[in-house]
Amino acid sequence: MKLPTPQHAINRFAIKLAAFSACLGILFVFVYMITKDIEVAMAGYLHLIPTVIVHLVVFIWVFFNAAIHRNELPEHFLTLVIMLLNIPLAFACGAVVLNFL
Repeated sequence: MKLPTPQHAINRFAIKLAAFSACLGILFVFVYMITKDIEVAMAGYLHLIPTVIVHLVVFIWVFFNAAIHRNELPEHFLTLVIMLLNIPLAFACGAVVLNFL
């Protein structure tokens, strides 16, 4: 099943941001598991601070864009769901690293 490309630029940006953040978080976990370097684990946790702020701003922006463009609600809500999928992924990555510490 091929998903349609979002029409709104903010939705395209939000999906790319979510994918980038997920990949970077998983990369931090893999690098930590291979090297067992505590600095990699700290960098992964410190990466969460700006990531949460940026994601929150983009999430609110997409939400308001959905309110403005109500005829395209499925596109906006799919973007919001994709962004929200990063939350359990971040908790899972954190749990894996904490179990290895």
